[in-house]
Amino acid sequence: MPSPSEQIEALAALYSAERSSATNLGNERLALLALQITYLGLAVIALGSDSLPGGVWGAAFSAFPLWFIHSYHLVLVALSIVRTRSINLLEQAIYDRSGLPSDLRPLIGNKAGAMVHYADYQPPLLKLQAAVAYGGIGAVMVVFTGYALIVAAQESGWREAPVLLAGTLYACLFVAVSLSWRFVSRIAR
Repeated sequence: MPSPSEQIEALAALYSAERSSATNLGNERLALLALQITYLGLAVIALGSDSLPGGVWGAAFSAFPLWFIHSYHLVLVALSIVRTRSINLLEQAIYDRSGLPSDLRPLIGNKAGAMVHYADYQPPLLKLQAAVAYGGIGAVMVVFTGYALIVAAQESGWREAPVLLAGTLYACLFVAVSLSWRFVSRIAR
């Protein structure tokens, strides 16, 4: 049986690895957001030009990369939530062995961040900001998707294959992403 100090060392090593992984996930999520914004700007410029690469097909499916990136981002958010739970458990185990007073626990590490990060603990103004941030990304994607379909339909009509196929794909992606966000919000509790 390991000694108490060896137990704390093992917990600290696990905790350090989890924190490092969580940091990497956060950086990856920010990089994906930057990629989405950059792509969106370039795609808007391309859709506004006279010679669009891929013609009607290019216009109709120009929003797909945004949905692809957003779907991957959603998976990373879910993974971040799971990682955060793991970190919280390890922090609690380390804290329990530390001998610090229990009234300090809500002010340290993951517990302290929970009131900012998790909707259940956030003050109303932060809940509003979180809704604007996550809802804003979704709203921009939906608006851009509509714009891409309108540009494609102006060239070929609403009943042509590129617009119908892209519209069907986007509707399916919208439903899948919406259901996935519901799942993510449930695991966050």
